[in-house]
Amino acid sequence: MPNPVEIGSSVWASFSLPTSRTAVIELFDTNGRKIWGLQNQEVAEYGKGRVDIPTHSLMPGIYLVRVRGMQDPTEVVTRQVVIR
Repeated sequence: MPNPVEIGSSVWASFSLPTSRTAVIELFDTNGRKIWGLQNQEVAEYGKGRVDIPTHSLMPGIYLVRVRGMQDPTEVVTRQVVIR
């Protein structure tokens, strides 16, 4: 994941989930508000995937990307990204 990211660029997040084949991918601000999300996102073989997150409508700041497995909700990956 490129970090920090310029406004107008895409943030890409790569992730690996041990058992899940689909995931919920969400972007939150530091107040916990959901800014963006994808439901039932197919992940590649062996639970590995990559998603592009648009930044054109975001304000500069710190955001959290959360990937949660659909088959096993305890599979959660969270990453921080800085938009400047």
